[in-house]
Amino acid sequence: MLNENKSLNLERNRFIRGMYAIPEDRLKLFTQTALEASRSIFKEDDISCLCIYGSQLSGYSSKGSDLDVLCVVKDFKEDIKYYYLRNFEPTVSVLAVDENAMRSDVTNGSLGEFVAGRLLTPFYPIVGAALLEEFDKTYKKNVVLELCDNLILEHRMAASELLIQPEYFLFEKLRRRALIYPPARYSYSKIFSGPHKKVNTEICMKGFYAALTELESEGLLVKDGEYYRLSNKFVLSTLNQTSTFAKKLYDFERMFKMYLVHGYAGRFNPRIIAEELYSKIKRSLFYKTENDLPDPEEYVFIKTAIGKQQLKERFDILDFVERVYDADRSQISIRKIGRMLNSTYIVTIHTKDTEEKIFVKKYLNWTDLKWVAARIWTVGVKNFSVVAEVRLSNEVYFVNKLAELGFNTADIYHINWKKKLLFQKFIEGQDLMQIWMSKNEQNMQEKAAFMAGRELAKIHQYDITLGDCKPENFIISGDKVYITDLEQASFNGDKAWDLTEVVLYIGHYLDANKSVEYARAILSGYLSIGDKSVLENVVKGKYASLLIPWTPVWIQRRVLSEIETILRSE
Repeated sequence: MLNENKSLNLERNRFIRGMYAIPEDRLKLFTQTALEASRSIFKEDDISCLCIYGSQLSGYSSKGSDLDVLCVVKDFKEDIKYYYLRNFEPTVSVLAVDENAMRSDVTNGSLGEFVAGRLLTPFYPIVGAALLEEFDKTYKKNVVLELCDNLILEHRMAASELLIQPEYFLFEKLRRRALIYPPARYSYSKIFSGPHKKVNTEICMKGFYAALTELESEGLLVKDGEYYRLSNKFVLSTLNQTSTFAKKLYDFERMFKMYLVHGYAGRFNPRIIAEELYSKIKRSLFYKTENDLPDPEEYVFIKTAIGKQQLKERFDILDFVERVYDADRSQISIRKIGRMLNSTYIVTIHTKDTEEKIFVKKYLNWTDLKWVAARIWTVGVKNFSVVAEVRLSNEVYFVNKLAELGFNTADIYHINWKKKLLFQKFIEGQDLMQIWMSKNEQNMQEKAAFMAGRELAKIHQYDITLGDCKPENFIISGDKVYITDLEQASFNGDKAWDLTEVVLYIGHYLDANKSVEYARAILSGYLSIGDKSVLENVVKGKYASLLIPWTPVWIQRRVLSEIETILRSE
């Protein structure tokens, strides 16, 4: 007879039998078979957990399919081992694992997740339901953290802008496991497509929901309606502690462990491994499924000014305009703007009555040469981001962050992560350099400089720096200042560098007198609300020398002398 606790577990499961893909009477029969099979190998009191899983439970079994049973055993000296019991109908395949080994696998993948990975598919607890639920939540919490790390390493700061549906974590993990062990794709496809997709998905998501709730309470995730977002704290912590290389090394180690454990589990009967592999490979080759695994990227979105965009959407310029503006190609003109090292375009959509423009920035690898050169020249003083993916992610994040804080930025319409294309609203107006070099009245030019300096000081109050703070990055549109080109922006950067660059950069294009006038206006705007100590750091000369190839020394001296005069008068 079963002891009292185990009887309670069985009684509890009667209330959830209707959730599964197979009829209740069949589930009851399999439950009895699994109990008898496990008792033929182990003493009842030694069994911590017992559950059934696999094709028979998930509703895609065929003639001759085994009944898969996971048996967690206390103090199991073998650690892990397969047992094939052919005296049962159907044949019972028992995967036995030591309780401590199981706990270690769900916690840190000590067995390459060879056992823990079974919890990604439907399982029916027979004995030790509470402990199995604990294992399930622990494992799926680690899966969520792992996949969040991957999103952060791929999308950097912009990862906090992603809207993630819980199903993403299930299907992305299955996709990755199928890449490591291709024969598993057949099983996953059968479980999560066809008539039983919904019920099987609901069963598997229970542990994820519990894990997500716990991570939300820990401040790592933020609930946003039906979605989850990664908290800024989580993103920054991961970027500071995790490298892409270390992550890939860990993934390879886990894959190696999984194959090693697979062989070890069937060590006393090599035929077991051969039969299982043959069965899986045969099914994957000869029994094609109409539907494959759901695409994980269908469950991840990012907010744009024209609505939520799926992560999988990757439009080029013409495709985007045709889709969003319902325009044919004869109505579209594309003009490259900027200097040689920029890949920026103005796209104009011509209609019968109106004309609309969008701004597109392309982060190509050859443009990295500019940032590589800048990083080498400023080594030890200023760090520039040189990788295109990082620059795109920075831009996306800080465009949204500054807008959230009340600043004017160009709305994002679409992001093509793969081709590194950013589509934004085109801002009608003039940047500071255009204003200074135009025939506008001097008081207009100085007013624009004052407005830009004041806006920079406001940004610095939030401990955000622009990183590449050129006059062209400030567009004056009416009485508004728009902040653009945020690919080098960061938190807790050097504010003095921002101010040094914007006031000394002028001297490359204008004479000393004009440079001093506009620098004075920028500094006046900055000091109207900004911190005087930033100006004190500018005159120390730490950064001015870095701009010698760009701005003549005599103009730098005039501007720096003006800053010293302003400081004495404060």
